[in-house]
Amino acid sequence: MSELIKEAFQQLYPEKEPKYNFSLKYSRKFKPYNANVKLYGNKLMFHFSRNWKKISKEIQIGLVQELMVKILKDKKKTMNMELYNLFMKNVHLAVPKTKTDEILEASFDRINDAYFNGMLDKPNLQWGNASTSKLGSYE
Repeated sequence: MSELIKEAFQQLYPEKEPKYNFSLKYSRKFKPYNANVKLYGNKLMFHFSRNWKKISKEIQIGLVQELMVKILKDKKKTMNMELYNLFMKNVHLAVPKTKTDEILEASFDRINDAYFNGMLDKPNLQWGNASTSKLGSYE
């Protein structure tokens, strides 16, 4: 049983004994800072992107707790969940802005100046692959 998940469960439900078998797997199949949880009978399986390995234990516990309350349909809140939510709101600041395209940059600057008075931070700007199912994404 993953110690991280066991600790998250005990902080979230101190009065309960865990009746689930927990597993945690870090994978490259996710986009950065993505995760999910699956419930099969009494087995809770957590899957995180590899980027989560570098993040502090408290924030990872918050992520586990967020996923737990969602899948178990609960409404509890903890300090670690607040830390996780703050981290996710500001994760875009830590992502390096290395990709740019001259045409997209000119368009971004024009829209940013006209509608936002130049207040938006410049994201990575690149053209996507030709697709009929995905219009765009923010990464």
